[in-house]
Amino acid sequence: MRLAITVHGQRISPLFDTATRIQLVDTDRGRVARSKLLALGSADSTERVKRLVDQGVELLICGGVRRPTREQLAAAGIEAIGWVSGPVDDVLHLVQHRLTAAEQGPHPSPCLAICAEGPELDGPVAPTLGRAPCLVLARGAGDVRAVGNPPPPGRAPAGAGTVRRIAELGATHVVATACGPNVRGLLRLAGIELVVPGGSTVRAAIRSALRPPKTNSPPSEGVRTERMTP
Repeated sequence: MRLAITVHGQRISPLFDTATRIQLVDTDRGRVARSKLLALGSADSTERVKRLVDQGVELLICGGVRRPTREQLAAAGIEAIGWVSGPVDDVLHLVQHRLTAAEQGPHPSPCLAICAEGPELDGPVAPTLGRAPCLVLARGAGDVRAVGNPPPPGRAPAGAGTVRRIAELGATHVVATACGPNVRGLLRLAGIELVVPGGSTVRAAIRSALRPPKTNSPPSEGVRTERMTP
């Protein structure tokens, strides 16, 4: 599989339609095999899409893409994942996580990452995902552990680093009260489901998320159907 990432320096370029370069990434057996930079050249959207087609790109990762261009990409058979931001290295790590998960197939049991204010089960769920001080991992009511989530220096965006940490911890679902569109894009890229907490405490959120669904066709095995869509 070959994918393209819009880049500006060491970060994701905000808009495919104005990006000057893309990073082409080849994957093999669920791993990143090769990577190289390529100039996009023409500002014309049709030429840009043709450039991707000629390079054999199947997936485009970018900060955003205008609707007419997105339609051209879809017509060419190229999937576009937008609202992705942050350092290129973090995004490549999430791509690796996505590929590895696809290679391994569905996990037999979900692993939740609850964004929390602290490690206590009766403590509050954090109001946002990016700067949650703690991540509580739960594979079941009796298999729970907490890990710290150090903030980035200064006012640097925290979303990409937190999503990368969640992926490294092996979470299949993240329970968060709120997150912005960029974090949703990163979670989608990593293949991690976003779940609405069913209570104000970590304990209540775990119980709610692991409660057997009422429908006969749940979207995620063992996890409640009520969730935000990235």
